Amino acid sequence: MATRIRELRRRRGWTLQDVARRTGTTAQTIQRLETGKMSVSTDWLDRLANTFGTHPADLLAAPGRNAAHLIGTLDPHGLVRRTTADAETVSMDIPAENAVAVRLAAPVGGHRRDTLLIANKLPPEDIANAHNRDALVALSVSGKEVVLLRRVILAPDGAVTLVPCTSASGDVRYGIAPCWVAPLVMRIEYL
Repeated sequence: MATRIRELRRRRGWTLQDVARRTGTTAQTIQRLETGKMSVSTDWLDRLANTFGTHPADLLAAPGRNAAHLIGTLDPHGLVRRTTADAETVSMDIPAENAVAVRLAAPVGGHRRDTLLIANKLPPEDIANAHNRDALVALSVSGKEVVLLRRVILAPDGAVTLVPCTSASGDVRYGIAPCWVAPLVMRIEYL
């Protein structure tokens, strides 16, 4: 059965060992699951879905119109280099169970105007998964919900600090109690 485990792992910038640690197994097992050398049971789908913060069905490859064949890697000179590792499909499905999105009205934190930022809104008990990541963060200000794009930093005692993505996009906020946090999982830029 074809899966999207490798695709989701690479999107997050995780190594095989990162996924193994989060899933409670070995890197070799994750590699076997990625390559199809080991059967993916419903138990594995559930465990990996928890690791990636997605639905088990999102781990199964379903070729269709929302996918593109990856033909290679573009080098700094504009040349596409084809490798056997590139023989895969890139899915345009959103890798989030509770997706929220914003469109940028101006460039922010290295993102261009009109870019769509897509984030996965986490349950409060999973805020640790947002540590050291850019995220949409909802705060209650004068009884109204205000959403900011910030880097989330968690102290060992669980205190939340929000750091702006750029020096021009606000101040550092310490000891914050967010209403919700949604780490960025995808960016879409139209040409």
